[in-house]
Amino acid sequence: MDGLMVQPRTTFDATPPLRAYFRSFGFADPSSIERLVERILADAGPAASPEAVMACARRRVEAWFVDVLGPAIVASGAVETVGRAAFLLSDSARRWPRHFLDPGSPPAEMVEALRRAMPPSIPHAVSAMPEQSLAFAWPIKPARLLPRWPASRPSQP
Repeated sequence: MDGLMVQPRTTFDATPPLRAYFRSFGFADPSSIERLVERILADAGPAASPEAVMACARRRVEAWFVDVLGPAIVASGAVETVGRAAFLLSDSARRWPRHFLDPGSPPAEMVEALRRAMPPSIPHAVSAMPEQSLAFAWPIKPARLLPRWPASRPSQP
């Protein structure tokens, strides 16, 4: 390599992925995003890898949605996805930005708006369509089995 020394990158700033993650919830105000990023970085700890920081953020978001939306969101199976959809549909990032991920309970109006905006859970797939025969079922008898009628009937006097 022509004597070029390349040092491996030992530190990676986890804040850009965290900012992008919180923007996906509809946050546009930089101060709200920075508040959330700082809270997650404090929870994850200073020595956490970027993967650990993002995992901490996802766990924290899922736990918050379970606390706020209750068992209905757990039944859906995709807590983060359903919660994000409800958060975006209720415009909570604009209306109640300070209450997202707060340890205290959010305002009743926010909880009600999130519950109303929560998409219905998708039923789990049941068994596939039962196996059916591909043999053709005749709706009427084949022509060779029909009685033969004379082409014309004798006229009646």
